[in-house]
Amino acid sequence: MAGSPETEAPQFAEPAIGHIHGLGVGDGGDLFVATHTGVYRLPYGTRGGLAALEGPIANNAQDTMGFTMVDGIMFGSGHPDPSGPQSHLPSLGLITSTDEAETWVAASLAGEADFHDIAAVPNSAGGHDVYAYDATAGSVRTSGDSGTSWAAGATIPARDLTFDTASSTLYATTENGLATSTDGGRTFVGVEGPLLYLVEALNDGSGRLIGTDVAGAVWLKTPEEPWEETGNVSGQVAALTVHSGAQPLLVVADTRGVSTSKDFGATWQTIVTGAP
Repeated sequence: MAGSPETEAPQFAEPAIGHIHGLGVGDGGDLFVATHTGVYRLPYGTRGGLAALEGPIANNAQDTMGFTMVDGIMFGSGHPDPSGPQSHLPSLGLITSTDEAETWVAASLAGEADFHDIAAVPNSAGGHDVYAYDATAGSVRTSGDSGTSWAAGATIPARDLTFDTASSTLYATTENGLATSTDGGRTFVGVEGPLLYLVEALNDGSGRLIGTDVAGAVWLKTPEEPWEETGNVSGQVAALTVHSGAQPLLVVADTRGVSTSKDFGATWQTIVTGAP
């Protein structure tokens, strides 16, 4: 689990990272920040301004719109580096990396799909079930083979997706509230709760969900209890992830920069100051 960075950031020019689209925590505790101009790394034990971010990794300035990191594997999507070999494509489809963004493999749908959000969980076949929102089609797509092949899902104006393995439920945030699917994304129904902008399943066996609403409140849900407000962020959150473990680590990108919380948003430590 990523800990509390202690050392000062190296001093070099701040990167022009553009919007932050996603966050991930590596097995060694490094933080990965997926942005408009590539994926950046904040080494474990480091903190500072935007200059603390190393990258873009491998000088790859792709617009990484969709991003998640599971079991050390990055799943991404978006638009190619304007100066890269795929610059002729309108979108990347699904891409994956097993070496922390040093290299990417085109998994499927290159030039066809632009996934603005991706959720992935391990499956019984030894791969991953992947759930993604295709902004090109305005619908959910699902894959049971780590993104090699896809099934069409519901047309829904989703902002964020997460899959809870304890209840086998796919969650989507929409402008009308939280929606759930128990049939792999083929259909969704609205559920009561706060008007969440982003949501994440902890997937630690507890069935808990964590989310942030449009007003900046942090909410926690357990299977037996209703949603409970547990803290606040600064402004609207651009990206959210949870690194599960004995003490779950909540990571957000908001108007402060990038911050972490070990108590579900009650207190925060800002590790990257200065929002892009």
